[in-house]
Amino acid sequence: MANTNHFICIVEDCLNAPKVIASKWCDETTPKKAEAYFRKYPDIKKYIGNMRYKITFRQNDIMIQDNYDWHQQWKAQK
Repeated sequence: MANTNHFICIVEDCLNAPKVIASKWCDETTPKKAEAYFRKYPDIKKYIGNMRYKITFRQNDIMIQDNYDWHQQWKAQK
């Protein structure tokens, strides 16, 4: 799709300790369309309205992991 943004939605169970129990991503043109998509998705829809769960979505998160500096320091110790 042209001119889209990447969105990710995360559902956390906040009763005992924050724990991710569901997540979903999509590519949409606007945040409003992404929210509508996530509200319809079954694994997220079933938690909407239950105050036990925190549901958030973010736009354009790219970083997968950033431990390059740590890894280089660890290798230098050998």
